[in-house]
Amino acid sequence: MAAASARRLVPRGRVLVLVPTLDLLAQTVRAWHEAGHKGPAVACVRSRMTRSCGR
Repeated sequence: MAAASARRLVPRGRVLVLVPTLDLLAQTVRAWHEAGHKGPAVACVRSRMTRSCGR
């Protein structure tokens, strides 16, 4: 649904999608590619291990 909406609203623009887990990120990227988004995807992930190591 979101991928189709983004293609209609910003067919040549960029879209920021925030997801809470790495698994959901992988699922989202697959779904967007299946919906026709073939451009690059950039992801920034902060693992729970990194967060707890410094504290």
